[in-house]
Amino acid sequence: LELRRDDESVEGLLDFAVSPAVEDAVRAVAQRALARRLGALDLAQRLGARLDSSSAASRRLIVQAIVTHGDLRSVPWLLAALEDPDEDVRRISVRGLGQLGSANVADDLLGLLEDPSVPLRLDVCRTLARIGGEAGHRALSRLIEDPAARLREEVCILLRS
Repeated sequence: LELRRDDESVEGLLDFAVSPAVEDAVRAVAQRALARRLGALDLAQRLGARLDSSSAASRRLIVQAIVTHGDLRSVPWLLAALEDPDEDVRRISVRGLGQLGSANVADDLLGLLEDPSVPLRLDVCRTLARIGGEAGHRALSRLIEDPAARLREEVCILLRS
């Protein structure tokens, strides 16, 4: 499939790239081949188009592939994944936004600070500390009195650094 240059081979590679039934090594080869063939933006678009029709496990793999092979132009698909019903998809997206380093997404992350999941909120705090600028700092400062002790501790550490 990697050597063929038609649309059918691209679709086959996309299937391998996001299938939980495929071994990690095969999935990684398919993703790299797609990234070389399509480029970051086209790959993100094609993967993003599969977010609505996939299982939770596939959506996790899709978002992780977008993070791994994407660039700042991939941000819209990661923002869309913030609305996913699966917490792990949202967490991967939050961490990915932090990796890509787009300060423009800080406002999009603020609503997730109300999520009942402490692990998700911790990821949001770390991402805001990394990319959030002044708005992120203000949001973190408000969390010093959060009921979750683990979150309060992390916020104090992030605000000190």
